[in-house]
Order: sequence, then structure tokens, then C-alpha cells
Amino acid sequence: MRASELRRQAKEAALAAAQASVTAHEGVVEALLSIHKGPSVSKKWMALASALPLVQPVRLSIHESKARLRHSLQSLLVANTSALGGETELTTAQSRDAADFDRESVTYREALEAWQSHCPLARQVRLGDLQAYRDALDRFCDLRRYSNVIRSARFEVPHRRLVECFLEVNAEPEIPTEVLSITATGRVSTRKMPKGRFHEIYQDCVSGCVLRAAREVFALLPVEVVLVTVKAHFLDASIGQHVERQVVSVCIPRGVLIDFDFDLLDPSDSMDHFRHRGNFKTQRRLGAFESITPFTPNDFPLEPAADAPFLQQLERVRDLRRQLTAALFRGGSVSASGLRPGMNKS
Repeated sequence: MRASELRRQAKEAALAAAQASVTAHEGVVEALLSIHKGPSVSKKWMALASALPLVQPVRLSIHESKARLRHSLQSLLVANTSALGGETELTTAQSRDAADFDRESVTYREALEAWQSHCPLARQVRLGDLQAYRDALDRFCDLRRYSNVIRSARFEVPHRRLVECFLEVNAEPEIPTEVLSITATGRVSTRKMPKGRFHEIYQDCVSGCVLRAAREVFALLPVEVVLVTVKAHFLDASIGQHVERQVVSVCIPRGVLIDFDFDLLDPSDSMDHFRHRGNFKTQRRLGAFESITPFTPNDFPLEPAADAPFLQQLERVRDLRRQLTAALFRGGSVSASGLRPGMNKS
């Protein structure tokens, strides 16, 4: 191979390696700026609440029946069929039937545990039970896939139409301190990231965490408002120390968030659409967020829900049904309003 060809290949390989380095660097930044993107998985509580009990599997003899039928046909067609061969095939078929039943039993037990767990929870969520909301958040609102930035997430449910979310965010170590680019000669150029750009990434990452938390709650529960408060961990250059501060508090109504295009919006700019406390532009000179006093649910009094009377009536009907069931099976009486007293088992 000619020397010129070798030099060309070496140059192309160096350029490809440089481009890969820059692409990987940009991918890190893009991941930090994309936390708010992507769908949130919702729970179909109505379907879960109305799901029927599962049918326990029954051991079938499908493989054994096929083996017996096959052996019978062979006996008719071929003289002196080996009985030993038939018994071996029969034993193998019975083992396959047993293995199929064992697999179906394992699947049934797993599905039964899920049904026994989800169905009562779904019914209570549909009723607006606050403890059911808390249980659903603890079990299904998982922000651990963003654990490189969101250190922890805690939820409170003071009202059936409002959820509080408390985030601890530590994005600073994840933000690159350098900017990579490719020179005209195909080499990687490295320079210190400008402070202003660093702060822009930081503010968009924190704002993206706020949006993601709200989206997850709205996808999971039928609430109208999510109140998100962020405690940030970062270096305060004014004192040269790493600090923890409550820096952002945002009230996010479902009706506002539903109109957003999350693939196109700027996370920190979107905060202007909500009542919030916090300096989303950060202090350019000091490079630190300002401490804030977070919102509380008392700052957003909610009117009684329009469906509250319906839910109250629904719970009353269920209570009457429980009383009626007890009366029929125990020979007692039902004294609730609307039912005749003394209705005994006959």
C-alpha cells in the first residue's frame, strides 16, 4: 500500500475519533437538557379497579394425549412396536405436561399477587383516598432513572387534588467543565466552558427536573396541581463551599402543562407560565442560586371538587352494601337509612 494511502486512512481515522469524542461530550449535555422530554407511563386505574379475579390454571395432559394417540396409530401401522419406546415417549410427554403446568402456576401466582395488590389500590385511588395516593406514589412514581441528577424525591398528599413533591438535585458534578470542538485540521480542541453557558445548562437541568416530576405525578394520579420544591447541591463561589439550599418552588396546574410541547420548549423559560419562587437565571457573577421560601399548600386554597357529592354518595352506597352483606350472612339487621330494619336471613 502506498504511503499516501496510509496517510489518508490515518487522517480519516483521527477525524472519526475526534468526531466521536465531540459527539459523546455533546451527548452528556443533551441528556442533562432532556430530562423533561419523553413520555410518562400512566396507570389505568379504572381497568385495574374493575379487573376480574384470575382463573387458576388446571393441569392438562396435552402432550401425554398426543403421545398415546401417536403410539396407538403406530401400533396399527407397524407390527411389533416396541413397548419400551412407547413408555419412554409417554414418560417424556408427561414430564412436558408437568413442566407446562409448573410454568403456568408460577405465572398465575405472580399475576395473582399483582391483582391482589393493584385492584384494591386502584379502587381507593378512584375514590380519592389520600393514603392510596401516597401508596401509588411510593410504588409507581419512580424517578430513579434520573438518579445521576435527582438524588431523592419525596411526596406529600395534603389534598386529593394536590400533590407536593420535594426534590434533591445535584446536577453540578454532571455538567462538563470543558467544551470540545473539532479544528479545521480535524483535531479535538478543548477550552474551559464559559460560566454563562454552565449556568444555562444548570438552570435548564433543574427546571427539567421540575417538569419531569410534575409529568410523572399527573400521569399517575388524577390531581389538578403539583407543587414542586427543589433543594440544590452546588458550589457557592462566594464562600468557596458546597451548600444545600431550597432554590426553586413551582405551582404547576395540569391544565397549563397539558398544552406544552416538551420536545421544543426551553425548560427554564417555561417556568414563566407558572407561579414560582426562584431565580432561574442564576447569579452570573457568583454562580449560585438564591435561597427561597417554598410555597405551601395553604398558598393555593382549592375549592371543593365538583364530584365530591358523587364520591360521598358512592361511599355511602358501598357502606350500605357492606351492612346488607353482613345482615344476610349473619342473620342481623340493617339500620341504615333507606333499608328496612330487621331484615333477617331466612
